[in-house]
Amino acid sequence: MAQQAVTDSSLVSSIFSLMILALVFGSLGVAMFLVFWKKDSQQSEETEVQEEEKPTQPAKPAAEPKKRQAKESTTGGAPPSTHRLLLANLKGHTLNVNDITFSSNGKLLASCSDDRTARLWNVNDFSERDHKYVRANIEYDHATCIAFSPDSKAILAGLSIEQTVRVLKLNKKKDGGPSTTITHEFDFPKAHKTKLIRVAVHAASDGSSYVMTAGTDTSLIVWTTKGEVLERVDTLLVHNSFAAMSPCGNLVAASGFTSDVRLWQVQFKNGQFQKVARAFELKGHSAGVYSFSFTADSKRMSSVSKDGTWKIWDIDVKYAQGQEAYLLKSGSFNIPSDGVPVRTALSPDYFTFALSVGKNLNLYNAESTENEESVDNFHQENIIALAWYSDSRQLVSSAGRSMHVWHNPVGARASLTDLSLKLKQTKSEAMKDRIREQISQTEIYLKKLNSTV
Repeated sequence: MAQQAVTDSSLVSSIFSLMILALVFGSLGVAMFLVFWKKDSQQSEETEVQEEEKPTQPAKPAAEPKKRQAKESTTGGAPPSTHRLLLANLKGHTLNVNDITFSSNGKLLASCSDDRTARLWNVNDFSERDHKYVRANIEYDHATCIAFSPDSKAILAGLSIEQTVRVLKLNKKKDGGPSTTITHEFDFPKAHKTKLIRVAVHAASDGSSYVMTAGTDTSLIVWTTKGEVLERVDTLLVHNSFAAMSPCGNLVAASGFTSDVRLWQVQFKNGQFQKVARAFELKGHSAGVYSFSFTADSKRMSSVSKDGTWKIWDIDVKYAQGQEAYLLKSGSFNIPSDGVPVRTALSPDYFTFALSVGKNLNLYNAESTENEESVDNFHQENIIALAWYSDSRQLVSSAGRSMHVWHNPVGARASLTDLSLKLKQTKSEAMKDRIREQISQTEIYLKKLNSTV
């Protein structure tokens, strides 16, 4: 019994000791829990404060870029939608326009694009709000250059993939449908090995008709209007950068890596083709020639070179007797980086020299050589073609998917000066009346244009 009592007493003591230890460790656990809970609560409160303050901290820097962007957009970051010289925006193509040209009758403008279409625009619609066009699809290909036939009844398109010429006929309709439709007539056989940069056609009543094409290599080909090769010319320019036919049809020309523009005479006799003979060169530049242009009467040319100069030439010379072209005027411009297109176009009345460098268009007084008007930061893409309307009052530039029609105050002012001088020199009263009428019309044009500034 005594031993049983001792055992029970020991058991009670052990249990009591365990209870005390449990109480001690439990108290320590509670104390540690309270300490860490308090610390976590403080961190949690600090985090909440930081998260509340977080939006206010970077708010200033986040707002600053927006202000800079707004400032840039108001100072020319985005291209403007209008300009005081702008007459019309011709929109419709969905990809880059490659070439533009006016018809000889002055009624139509033709354009071709990477979007596999050629389009005809009515000149009379330029001053209207809406600009309608007639569309022709270039199936399985697209045109890199385009030209009207002399009678304005067909257009010739230089194909990119096939590297040949497609003839498209303009058809007049009288059944109440569209006034003009365009149909595919035929393709020339393939003769070029590189992309076509120019197509042009000449037709005369005596039968001296032909087509000229030029590729990006050194090839220049003279064809019949049916697509038969008459003669192949090696321009010896390393590569052709530009080519053209004179409006009179007597000359074809090309420029490239060398510093001259080379011209050949296409000779016919009694309507029969004879040969293509070297005529003369435009010599005076010291580097390759970007591009050149003829005036409508084929008496003058303009050229622009990588040497940073542009020149105006008198080509109304007896080149068959060895007479060279005369240099009339010269000016300078800032040379762009490689690959930026540079184009030139001398107005039909000789008064205005148009020069595009990349996205910028400049109108020079051809007599004083002063740059009197500039259109900067308007074109969203580089200008790749320029075309003058026959009255020298309108110039069309193509850049990207759009074409822009511009007024020409430079030529109008120069014309006014020229007319005033002629009025003083003329003795015929009938002629004076005619000149006075022209002066009046020019003054009205300038006044109307200035009122839009």
